[in-house]
Amino acid sequence: MMTPIRNFRFVSLAVVALCGLVACGQADDGETDLLQVEAYLDVADLYRTQGQFRAAVIEAQNALQIAPGYANTRLFISRLYLDIGDNSQSIELLTTLVEERPDNTEAILLLAEAHLNSGNPLETLSYLDNLNPENSEQQNKGDWLRGNAQAATGEPQAAEATFQAILSTNSDYVDALISLSKLDYRGGNIDDSLGYMERAIALEPTDLDLWIWRGQFALLQEQYPEAEEALFEALDIMSVYDLTTAKRFSVLQSVLIPLQMQQKNDQALRYAQIIAESPQGQFQEVYSSAVSFFESGDFAAAEETLNGILASSPDHPGSNILLGMTQYAQGNYAAAADSLVGLANIEGASPQIIKTLAATHLRLNQPDSALTVLTEALSRYPQDASLLAMIGVSQQSMGNMQESVESFTQALDLQPDTAEIHFALAGSNFYLQDFDGAIFNLNETLRINPGFTEAKTTLIDLHLSQQNFDLARAAVQSWLDLDAGSVININLAGRVAFSEGNTAEARQFFDSSLRGNESDVLSRLFLARIDLIDENYLGAQSGFMAVLDYEPSNVEAISGILAMGDMSGTADARIADVQRIIDEDTEGFIPALVLSQYYLGRNELSEAMESAQVAYSRDENRFTENTVIEITLRQANIARQDQDNATASLLVESVLEIQSDNIPAITVAIGIANETGDNAIADAYIAQIKELQPDSSYGFEVEGDLYVARGDLELAASAFERAWGINVTPDIGIKFHRILIALNRDAEVARMLDTWVAALPDGAAVNMLLALGYQENGQDSEAIESYEVAIQQQPDNIVVLNNLAWLYQDSSPARALELSSHAAELYPDNSDVLDTYGWVLFKQNQNSQAIEVLQKALDLAPESEAIADHLNTASQ
Repeated sequence: MMTPIRNFRFVSLAVVALCGLVACGQADDGETDLLQVEAYLDVADLYRTQGQFRAAVIEAQNALQIAPGYANTRLFISRLYLDIGDNSQSIELLTTLVEERPDNTEAILLLAEAHLNSGNPLETLSYLDNLNPENSEQQNKGDWLRGNAQAATGEPQAAEATFQAILSTNSDYVDALISLSKLDYRGGNIDDSLGYMERAIALEPTDLDLWIWRGQFALLQEQYPEAEEALFEALDIMSVYDLTTAKRFSVLQSVLIPLQMQQKNDQALRYAQIIAESPQGQFQEVYSSAVSFFESGDFAAAEETLNGILASSPDHPGSNILLGMTQYAQGNYAAAADSLVGLANIEGASPQIIKTLAATHLRLNQPDSALTVLTEALSRYPQDASLLAMIGVSQQSMGNMQESVESFTQALDLQPDTAEIHFALAGSNFYLQDFDGAIFNLNETLRINPGFTEAKTTLIDLHLSQQNFDLARAAVQSWLDLDAGSVININLAGRVAFSEGNTAEARQFFDSSLRGNESDVLSRLFLARIDLIDENYLGAQSGFMAVLDYEPSNVEAISGILAMGDMSGTADARIADVQRIIDEDTEGFIPALVLSQYYLGRNELSEAMESAQVAYSRDENRFTENTVIEITLRQANIARQDQDNATASLLVESVLEIQSDNIPAITVAIGIANETGDNAIADAYIAQIKELQPDSSYGFEVEGDLYVARGDLELAASAFERAWGINVTPDIGIKFHRILIALNRDAEVARMLDTWVAALPDGAAVNMLLALGYQENGQDSEAIESYEVAIQQQPDNIVVLNNLAWLYQDSSPARALELSSHAAELYPDNSDVLDTYGWVLFKQNQNSQAIEVLQKALDLAPESEAIADHLNTASQ
């Protein structure tokens, strides 16, 4: 049975019912005794200042009964809500009041304060922009709120200027001094922060908010006796309160820290009991039970508990966030997104809510949605390193590695000693083949956190992939020197030996690792691989199956069994083994997915699809989904090759039902529509690509290809020009160049080549095109220069080798022979290549060999008059 929840928003008593009348907006009719109303409010305010909030409520009830629409009563109730900490109720009342009376300065100030307390600083600023203070007190209060809102939006300099402006007219304004003290502390100016605090103490030593800040300051400085004293002073001031306000509850929680740090356990226990017995504490206890249910995997109980909480407190962000995560864990993705998106869309949503939503998007394989949420949040919290890091992760997931490097680097500028960010940056650098950068970041990760196992493993893998065996061995040895018994260190030493081909030494390390930890799956995997190398297939099979005893869905073990079947000639039996695993574990999707990928590698698409659909039916995740899509698109392309566009179209439609924004599927659909003459459908798909990728050149490139297929070169040129303007790439350049040549637009050809070579000066394609143009115009030295650049990138390119050899035949005979002979080795059946090679041999007086090569060239192309002339000349 669920624990009942007491609603701690006590003003929801009869006041809430009476406040419902406020919406009617009744005006005073002249008969209402306003003097009596004000008398009730005066008494209520006296109770309020003494912390007797329940009595204040009773007097406010009396005032409401006399004049439900009276603005001052509504203002007073809103102040009560703020005192208690129920900002949402205050906002609801004040918003209506300000809409009715937009010139009510007190209402605007209270509404701005309520939004600030709710974490909506931009909303606070928008209300203050319309503020017309009637006196200096209102002016100072408005400026104080403005300064705090500026600080909350990441504008500390503007905030400081605002607070200083208050002090320039009222040097005794304690709230401004407290805010400046907090602002300087956040900026690292501890001495200045202390100076402002001391000025405030001199002016108002008993101020509640000042005592609370003094306690927080001492806590941050780890001055626990001073923190205890200050926080107890604050609690003493609030001891007359007849209920636990949000502020009092926060101080009760804070005071536990100095008590625990000073080992005053009896006092800490007493205050913990006070917290637990408060309405907020009871609420927190129920919420904690929901968290426990979630962490233990009892998602149904977690959801039931959270729904109970939200029935009485629908705006509780933690419960909404946890409900979203619970719904996601149960596969209810749409409900999870609804729960989280609503919170993140609230202006001033905390970074934690935004990060949780972004993480959910990432787990749902929606990195573009995550990036949108995070980018918007970064404008509000520009100094939040973790937001920048998550932006980098989102960019990684989208394949935008260079952008992710920039985001991770900015995050490290803010938090340079964060191991996780260094590790993520290493991943991007590795993808960009900046291996030195990746190694640096991995070493930084391990400097900050020497026990970061994944960083160790990745560093060794990187060294081994670069054949840096000495560096890998040295790194592992240094770790073994520090901890010779570490299973991961021993395991990595085995991996280094294995990669060096020293399987005997590797086996010793892995055996040693298993003696320390029988469940060391990695060691078992490597021992099975060693058996596979040694052709000990029974041993390998036993090893892989032992891994699956520990981890039934281990990808490498399942893949190893299938590979062993191929190597030992027992593929059918091993497939049967994996199929048995699939049948026995009716919930796991990984074995079926691995078998599907295995069939896919063998190009057995029907079997691959059968296994993929099993995996997809068990878990609709991005891996199973993408595998089904890959197989389906392969089948569609085969159908197109067989000119069966009807089947291909059905297959593509099935993909688009799963992923309506799948670009490869849309591209295939464009090809089908073009082949069947459905130009309108093809054009609609192209428009969809442009909409999905508004900043990409791909839509225009596909459009250009389509117009080429239709024979409309003018429109093709226009499309390629748009693509070229977005992204200068060799693929687009070659297509654009070809169309411009066909249209005889020589001036445009020259301009686009200038653009190309400026963007990619070492590009093989552009230099080859330049060289061809130079060669055609008889500019041999310029052609040679461009060909030489191209050959650095593509040393085996047939055109470059052949043409460069031809150009060098007189000026550099040795180079011509080197190039032409290399081309002949690579392309022994190409008549043009053999013609050039034979002619170079002839020019160097190697007539017999020249005749032999030229004769072979003529045999390959008997109709070629040029080759026949060369052979005739060489034979004379």
